[in-house]
Amino acid sequence: MARDNATVERLEPRALLAVDVLAPITAQSLTSGDAATKIDLVNHFDETTVTGTVVQFDNNSPVSDTRFYVELFDKAGPERTRTTPLTAANFLSYVDADVYDGSIVHRSVLDFVVQGGGYLAPTLPADQVGSNPQRITQGPTVATEPGNNNVRGTIAMAKLGGLPDSATSQWFFNMGDNSGNLDNQNGGFTVFGRVLGDGMNAVGAMGEASVYDASNYYGDTALNEIPFWNPPGDNNNVVLPEDFLTFTSINRASENTYTVQSNAANIVAASMDGTSLVLTPGGFSGTAAITVRATSVVDPTSFAELTFNVDVTGGTAAPATESAMTFTSNGLWLLNSSNGSEFTQSTFAVWSTAVEWDAVL
Repeated sequence: MARDNATVERLEPRALLAVDVLAPITAQSLTSGDAATKIDLVNHFDETTVTGTVVQFDNNSPVSDTRFYVELFDKAGPERTRTTPLTAANFLSYVDADVYDGSIVHRSVLDFVVQGGGYLAPTLPADQVGSNPQRITQGPTVATEPGNNNVRGTIAMAKLGGLPDSATSQWFFNMGDNSGNLDNQNGGFTVFGRVLGDGMNAVGAMGEASVYDASNYYGDTALNEIPFWNPPGDNNNVVLPEDFLTFTSINRASENTYTVQSNAANIVAASMDGTSLVLTPGGFSGTAAITVRATSVVDPTSFAELTFNVDVTGGTAAPATESAMTFTSNGLWLLNSSNGSEFTQSTFAVWSTAVEWDAVL
């Protein structure tokens, strides 16, 4: 993968994402003592601008965010010309086998690429036996799927020079607009995903780490542009495991996170199990209102909510809601004890304003 001298063009910040409601959740009827009921929320919420598989990258950055997300182009959607099902499936085969957990960025070229998927970080300092980065065992090659542009914020497969269909485990993030060079070189480098939201802040921090020629140090010519968080000279010229730019884990992820609340947990307790809403009947009969919120994993300001009722029969009648009353010069206010914070004003007022009543009766 050679670099030309084209001017690097940085893209504008990506648009915020949008969570929409796909379908309401119908009212549920349960019986006290029954087993918990599960509802898959993937069928009810959708991140409309994300259509492909989402992958979560966690890293050991000491200077930036340690988590960002990538959408694969295994399905049609925004910011791609074509889908790349073969390449996405190849990448996910390594992800699902946890091969990339503990892998490092082994090549970084400023404003060009940040490359990974080739080596695992050592667990020992460089002055001890077994301290070299270990090559990742490569699987079968995957056919090139050109057509998407190698622009900043995309992820593409690395391969051997002069061999268009030689990609295996290694990939790189485009740090600039490399389309004029990489879209046509060596049969075209396959762009198979994009960094979501502001994730390029984290990738950019990796791209700004100091780079060294460690090819002689490690006896591996492929490590001639390896970045480190800390200069080796800071540790008496000994490279420590934490100096490597390490991906602590790379895993599939949901495009949304979910939170849930029940207004009467003694009737129905609500919790989450992955993307499934879990409703567990309590010992009391009655009706509980369940509110579910789906929030984009990339943009916490983007969310959608659904509220529905759950009727439970066969249990003890739920205790009546108690209230406290407070008199003030503005009238009678009622405090709902079910949540301890909700005040509602009565329809009549205190006639005398000479004395302000604030005692709770």
